[in-house]
Amino acid sequence: MRQHTPPILIDAAGKVSRLKVRSKETTVGSRGYSEEFIKSIVAEHPSCIPFKEIDPTCIDPIAICDELSTPAGPLDVFLITPQGVPVLVECKLWANPQARREVVGQVLDYAKELRSWSYEDLQRAAGQSRRQPGFNLFEFVKSQAPIQDEADFVDSVTANLRTGRCVLLIVGDGIREGVEAIGEYIVGTGSLEYTLGLIELPVFELSDNRGTLITPRVVCKTEVLTRHVVSVAREDKVTISETTNAAEPDGDTQLSDREIENFEVWSSLLKKLDLDDKAQELPRANAKSNISFMLPAPRSGGIVKDNWITVYLERSAQRAGVFVTGTAHKFGGAVMERLAEDFDEINEQFAGNLSLTNPKSGKFNIGLYTQLGDLTNAQQLDELTNWLSENTNAFVNVFRPRVEAIGRELD
Repeated sequence: MRQHTPPILIDAAGKVSRLKVRSKETTVGSRGYSEEFIKSIVAEHPSCIPFKEIDPTCIDPIAICDELSTPAGPLDVFLITPQGVPVLVECKLWANPQARREVVGQVLDYAKELRSWSYEDLQRAAGQSRRQPGFNLFEFVKSQAPIQDEADFVDSVTANLRTGRCVLLIVGDGIREGVEAIGEYIVGTGSLEYTLGLIELPVFELSDNRGTLITPRVVCKTEVLTRHVVSVAREDKVTISETTNAAEPDGDTQLSDREIENFEVWSSLLKKLDLDDKAQELPRANAKSNISFMLPAPRSGGIVKDNWITVYLERSAQRAGVFVTGTAHKFGGAVMERLAEDFDEINEQFAGNLSLTNPKSGKFNIGLYTQLGDLTNAQQLDELTNWLSENTNAFVNVFRPRVEAIGRELD
């Protein structure tokens, strides 16, 4: 079991002296070291926490509120960076039996809940926790950080919420035996969308009421995790991996030139894709000849995802395109039949360029295509991904609300 001993000061002349301090942990009562005390340190003095040691992108987070209400329970402290990265902090005394895997599961639950939130949901919950009706998250952050563009901030927060991109911290008085293994356990559970760290926060009271000395220490943290790693070992071998740790891939597969080309096209497309509908779930780049955007529809039994927009490359026909379709002979097929009935009206929104097909599988497709071009030519690749980006956005704008509306009607 680790203990915090009084810090030692070595001055410029090399003289060693022990500071006259008393560990805050030895005090008792309302002024003693407690979970509430830790929360107050994080909320009132966030600069005391080594955020950047946990995640280099976590720069100068601003405390928004404590006791942020979520379906998983109240989060101790919620912060956000000027770049729109949410920071979730749970404060625990390690002597508390809950300060083992339970608290890790708790903070992970908070992160999972926030993935389903919109920017407006977050802003409203923060305002309720602060007891400030009409609370404006952007204006609050702007008052403490040099940011100007509200649209960029809102888009960044929305994207981070959707992908689960956040920093999770568990802050305690002292990490006890076995707690370091929690970090190893988390890293071993698979790819994470967030960074998680455990921080010790020993606090000492200086003598003669001269103040408080805090010596934070990062006990463990997850590594920077990369979903896709493309590595070139030599000219004739290229591999792509999904990893839980950039240094230790789960496995890799040798790719053909065509698969490498597919991955580059989708990576380029997703990088420049800026959907108007920020609630639309995005796919990940892959080595296949297509990627899909799911279109959820409300049903009495829950949300159904039987329809989707596919963006594809068809080399045999030398074309690329976008189409919407659904699961044949199921709810998705019924939705497509309704869309087919409205085809003429929908087609007007695309200047009459859409095509309607009913393949042998029994499901309708409504699509739009263009010439594929030479994907090894940088200019033609850029022109293609621009076209795909523009029309993917148009398809989401037109078909997502229609699928939702038809879903409600059919229900």
